Amino acid sequence: MATHPPETAYIGDDWVLQRDLPSGTAAPGSSMEWVLATRGALAQTIAPDVATVDDEGDGKVTVRVPRDITATVPPGRYFDSLRMTLDDVVTTEVVGQIEVVNPGFEIQSGDSP
Repeated sequence: MATHPPETAYIGDDWVLQRDLPSGTAAPGSSMEWVLATRGALAQTIAPDVATVDDEGDGKVTVRVPRDITATVPPGRYFDSLRMTLDDVVTTEVVGQIEVVNPGFEIQSGDSP
């Protein structure tokens, strides 16, 4: 499993997220799923089945989430995971943190709130 660097995503934008598979490539016949969730005892899944996951074949995966979906995601800190399923075995490949913000209202490091 790999961890991607923290990212910022804007509400109402089309999200195009690049992920590198630690194994170098997706297993033939596997399927990929991307999940965005809040942290908590019971993680709230925000966008489980609306993302399009494309295996580029070179160990890179592109996750696309359309703006009509991102427009409904409340601002906050989320955690995402890219999971691969092969023969009923699920493996988490890449995880990380995404800060979802309103466009134009992101507080920069060192700014006063």
